[in-house]
Amino acid sequence: MNRLFVLLPVLAIVLLAVGAADAPKKTVFSGLKVGQPVGLKDHGTDFEISVIDDVPQSHKIIDMGDDFIVLEDVGAVTQTTIPVTSLKAIVLLKTK
Repeated sequence: MNRLFVLLPVLAIVLLAVGAADAPKKTVFSGLKVGQPVGLKDHGTDFEISVIDDVPQSHKIIDMGDDFIVLEDVGAVTQTTIPVTSLKAIVLLKTK
């Protein structure tokens, strides 16, 4: 009987942990994907990333994490790593 009282809470914790791992984690970059073309505006103190469907953009996303994004310019000359704390906005403009 004592084993049952010990095993039930352990089993409940394991099941909750497995269920939480299956849910996709939402971040500020969840609407973006690697390879996607984006526009970049430098406001001096922060950056704005814009996405406009079917319009050529100045940069493309080459890497993303939960708290950073790496953009490469269209000429593949510079790569810019932007921490999430330096973002003013991510603007998604749908043309359709």
